[in-house]
Amino acid sequence: MEYKPKEGSISERNTMIRALRISGGETSDIRRFPGIQNNDVFFQIINLDQGVYGEVYAASLYVHNQAKEDRTLDLIMSTSSVFYTGNMAQLIKKAHESFVLKAHERETFSLTVDPADYVPKTVEYCIFVNHFTVRVEETGQTWMEEDDFILDKPKLSIRIEPELPRLYRDFTLIISFTNPLNNDLSKCDVTIEAPGIIASTKRKFRMIAANEKVDIPITLRAKKSGITTAVATFNSRELYDINGTKKIHIVS
Repeated sequence: MEYKPKEGSISERNTMIRALRISGGETSDIRRFPGIQNNDVFFQIINLDQGVYGEVYAASLYVHNQAKEDRTLDLIMSTSSVFYTGNMAQLIKKAHESFVLKAHERETFSLTVDPADYVPKTVEYCIFVNHFTVRVEETGQTWMEEDDFILDKPKLSIRIEPELPRLYRDFTLIISFTNPLNNDLSKCDVTIEAPGIIASTKRKFRMIAANEKVDIPITLRAKKSGITTAVATFNSRELYDINGTKKIHIVS
C-alpha cells in the first residue's frame, strides 16, 4: 500500500501546494518548489453555470501557451455528481492525456458527458462539479481548479378545467410533462396535494417513452371555497423529483 504519492507526480505536487497554503507558506516557502513561478501557460475554465438535465454537457478548459517554446502538458479532467453539502457523490467520467502546445498556441480541451453517463449517478438538486489538474513538464507549473454547476430539470405544467371550479363539483387537474431523456421512464407516479381539495395522494402512471409529452388528468372535488395551491411531484426510476404548482380559486 502506498502512503505517499509518487515523487514528481501531479498528486505529490498538489499535496505539497495544499500543505503550504494551509500552513500560511504560500508567499515564501512555496517559491522553493520548481515551477511555481514559471507560470507561462495560461488556463481558464469555460464555466457552465447551468445546463439542462437530459442534454449533453462538457467540461471544457481553455489553454494558452504564452512561452516562446513548446510546452508539454499532462491534463486530468473529471466530472462528478455532488451532494448539496459539497461532498462528492459519484465520479461520472474521467480523462487523462498528455499533449504538446507549440509556442503561443491556444487550444480548448473538452470532456463530453452524455445523459447516459450522468443520469444513473445524479443525486438530489442535480449539482455537479468539473475538476481540472494540469502539469507542465518543462517548468513544473501545476494548475488546479474546479467549476460547480446545476442541471435544470423540467417543470410540471398544471392547468385546470374548468378554470373556476365550483364547490362540491368535480373538476379536472391536468399535469403536463415532457420526458427530457432519450430513454423510457419506468415505474412512474405522481403525488398531488391541495389543501381543501385533496390530501397528499400518489397515483401510478404508465411508462413514458423517450422525449414523449404526456398529460396526466386527475379528477378532483373541492371541499371548501377560496384559494388554494395544488402541488404535484413526478417520480420515476430514471427521473425523479419533478415539481409544479398551480393556484386554484374555488367558487361557491
